[in-house]
Amino acid sequence: MTTTAELLEQHNEFAEKWGKKPLKSWKQSKDALRERIDAMRAEVADDVIGDDEPEAPKPIKLRGAMMPSVTIGALVKELLLMEDGLSYDLIEEAVKREFPEAKTTRRSIASVAADLRRKGVEVPMRKKGRPA
Repeated sequence: MTTTAELLEQHNEFAEKWGKKPLKSWKQSKDALRERIDAMRAEVADDVIGDDEPEAPKPIKLRGAMMPSVTIGALVKELLLMEDGLSYDLIEEAVKREFPEAKTTRRSIASVAADLRRKGVEVPMRKKGRPA
């Protein structure tokens, strides 16, 4: 179980590394602080990796509602940056559920994670998946 002090330290290390404002204290819930850290990671990941993807996808109309279209790469990055640290197997299943035609593999997901780490983004380490 992570303490608020440990989360605050994690936030401030990340903030310092990426030029964001550090926090002196935190009075809200730990979940709110985790959400803030995850949002900062996602924002930094978008800034760092934004050149690899085309501009924002155009919204698509689905049953009368406007929904932004999501790319496979954006979904993989979002799932990789989740604090829970989903396994590559679960990320692969989620991508194929959302995009049945996707040719995403555990190896390609690991490659995206390695690229993010090389660019300085903190990607949680994964548990070993099933043998290949």
